[in-house]
Amino acid sequence: MLPIHTAAILPEEAEEFKNWLKNSRGPFSKVCDYMQKTLHIRKQEILSSNFNSILDEWPRLFDTEGAVSWEMDIYLNLNLNHFYIKPI
Repeated sequence: MLPIHTAAILPEEAEEFKNWLKNSRGPFSKVCDYMQKTLHIRKQEILSSNFNSILDEWPRLFDTEGAVSWEMDIYLNLNLNHFYIKPI
């Protein structure tokens, strides 16, 4: 994933990007772009919804490689890879 997208988007754009993410799996670059652009609305939904709702509304969060780690890094300002023990 890329750095945080900082440009504000209109609510209509956010809904369009969210719907695209619900129904499309690629191309990967577009998934990453739309995930970045919808970060703030997704965070609000994550904080106010249950897990099943998040899974239904944001499936790319769970099936796109690195997406959960990228978001947690942003939310917690740390890299989750530091918590994994790598096999020798």
